[in-house]
Amino acid sequence: MDSRVAGTGNVKKMQGEERIPEKLARESDSKLTLIKSSEENQQMRLNHSFLAEERYITDTIQNDVPGEELEKSTFTIDATEKDAPSEEVETSTVTIDVTENDAPSEDVETSSVTIFATERDISKEEVDGTRQSHLAVLENMKKQPDVEEALAQKREKEVFLEEEVLRLAQIEAQKLDLLKLVEANSFAGNKVFFYPQTVRAGSEVQIFLNRSTTVLVNQPRIIIMGAFNDWRWIPFSVGMQKSDLPGDWWVCSVQVPREAYKIDFVFFNGENIYENNATNDFFVLVEGGMMKGEFEDFLIEEKRKEAERLAAEQAEKERIAAEEHKRAEIKAAEEADKAEAVRIVKEQREREQLFIRKAVKNMEGVWKFEPSNFCAGGTVNIFYCRSSGPLAFSKEIWIHGGYNNWQDSVSIVKKLSPAQSKVGDWWSVEVYVQESAYMLNWVFADGPPNSAKLYDNNNYQDFHGLVPRSMLEDLYWAIVEDEVYKNLRLKRQEQEKAEKKKAEHRERINLEMKAKSKQAFLKSQAHVFYTDPVDVRAGEKVDVFYNPSSTILKGKAEVWMRYSFNCWTHRLGVLPPLKMIATGHGTHLKACVPVPQDAYVMDFVFSERGDVEGGIYDNRNGLDYHIPINGSAIKEPPLNVVHVAVEMAPIAKVGGLGDVVTSLSRAVQELGHNVEVLLPKYDCLDYKYIHDLTEESHFNLGATRVKVWNGKVEGLNVHFLEPENGMFWVGCIYGRRDDAARFNFFCQASLEFLLRRGQNPVSKKMYHISFWTS
Repeated sequence: MDSRVAGTGNVKKMQGEERIPEKLARESDSKLTLIKSSEENQQMRLNHSFLAEERYITDTIQNDVPGEELEKSTFTIDATEKDAPSEEVETSTVTIDVTENDAPSEDVETSSVTIFATERDISKEEVDGTRQSHLAVLENMKKQPDVEEALAQKREKEVFLEEEVLRLAQIEAQKLDLLKLVEANSFAGNKVFFYPQTVRAGSEVQIFLNRSTTVLVNQPRIIIMGAFNDWRWIPFSVGMQKSDLPGDWWVCSVQVPREAYKIDFVFFNGENIYENNATNDFFVLVEGGMMKGEFEDFLIEEKRKEAERLAAEQAEKERIAAEEHKRAEIKAAEEADKAEAVRIVKEQREREQLFIRKAVKNMEGVWKFEPSNFCAGGTVNIFYCRSSGPLAFSKEIWIHGGYNNWQDSVSIVKKLSPAQSKVGDWWSVEVYVQESAYMLNWVFADGPPNSAKLYDNNNYQDFHGLVPRSMLEDLYWAIVEDEVYKNLRLKRQEQEKAEKKKAEHRERINLEMKAKSKQAFLKSQAHVFYTDPVDVRAGEKVDVFYNPSSTILKGKAEVWMRYSFNCWTHRLGVLPPLKMIATGHGTHLKACVPVPQDAYVMDFVFSERGDVEGGIYDNRNGLDYHIPINGSAIKEPPLNVVHVAVEMAPIAKVGGLGDVVTSLSRAVQELGHNVEVLLPKYDCLDYKYIHDLTEESHFNLGATRVKVWNGKVEGLNVHFLEPENGMFWVGCIYGRRDDAARFNFFCQASLEFLLRRGQNPVSKKMYHISFWTS
């Protein structure tokens, strides 16, 4: 009798904590076992069938299991070994729980799946029936919502609620803190407090102002204006609002940058009423930002970047301006060359009209053309009667010819032959006629050029023959004008190329001279001091070598170096003195100096002591020692140079003084310095060289009114002083008996002009006084 093991699956809905779809796959893999089969092939097919169905169910449930009406499914698969008695049957049970969270017990549904495994082959109908049962269960599950999505949404809601509760708690705590701060600061009579009390870089701070305790009381508008790090970093201006705190407290929020170590600020009403803490300003110290020294280096780097950016922008502007200027110059030059070509051709055309009127088609008994109706671009035979002129007894006859009034000079040179077909002493030659020819010009001679001794040149008038079928006259002259224009352009380009080459050569010579001058200077002072490296660069270290044996510090037991940078005006001030040490090489001493990034010149003196008094100093006779520094993060400020002179080329030149004033001023200005010239306004100035001349001001010197004019001379800014007493309205510069009085007045007027302009003549400005007159 066939034994059969039946497995029943009961599906029950239940409540519980197990709600993860992966449980189905995990428990199926661990508990699903097929007991022994009578035949190996039957067991393999049974395993294959159930494992395939298991994977299909697991994958489907993982992807499609609904999340709101989950069911608990129990699949029990019993398998019996062939011929085993019923009491020895072993049962394997696979239980998968999928439970809907909080599902009501009354909604429990039960489904049953029965799978039979026997010792015989499983029929196709049984397998299909089993598959259909499984699919029915899956279809029912697909109608439910996704479990993962529902759980994720629930977790998001829980996190949001937790965060909201925390935020509300923080707000309440902040309110309590602010109320305590208001009470404490109001009692103390403070005008300002901030929250949080520890201000950190990179965070936000609230600044509170008690309006009732300030000069801004009753002002409806309050603005905080400030910056960071002693007013040197990121200025800001923020409007304040009335807070809901007790009293007259106004508030605003300020974002603190990561570079800040301090906040500086004042309050005002947007117009002219300020609350600035009795001129001391308000400030808040910041933690976690840069240290003050660190910020100094950072600021230098930022200034360097800003300088590079501005320099790049300026260079780009200058490049664009230079290109536009170059295009304008090229256009102007082309127009000038075009106009010059038109002028040249016009003159040439007018001049050639005289010769055209003399041109004929033949001269009876002297010369003739054959054929007579020839055209340009072809050939023509020219016949000449030897016996008609001075060549009657010449053995050879040559033609020296050209066209269009000898446009290409002598372009036709040929020997004539006797014309056998003509009666008389006729000689002939075939010549080519240029396509642009409207007239042929020639003479006859007894030999070729440079060998002929006798000529027939039509009594010094030359021979001129019209070309009957020539190019249209206007077209010809248009071609000539284009050729002239091309030649002018080529000539101008060659000239520009030569000038550019000359300028490059001059610049190279200047650089070489500067380098030689620097080397000569360094060599001349090497016996006193020198540096290693010679080329001192910002941000690096330099060794300064000093030889006291060549100075007033000779024989001193110690030598100290006192130094600073940027003409003693550097932000670091005068640095602590350095004691110089022996080098072991001669009498030179050495000190190592770190060079800041923002230094463009190093300044130093030497003394015998390192204290404040210093004892004896070597300060180069009051001039101090200076070393230029390359690669500075900041640019050395330009000099302000004023030339006071009574001559200036080319507007008021008598001798070499006028040339020196102009050339020296231009040279200094080209080095990047600010240059001005003060000059009397003579009535004999050459005004065509003065551009944009305008009267800018006036002042009184004693009883005399002095007008001040301003103009440009060779790119230099020139101020002209014109006293209305007529001292310089005399038609000359020198040569009068009152020259001393006139130029004395000019010197006084120059000083008065500089003083009234707000410049102290003794301040840091360079004045160049030329000749005794100034």
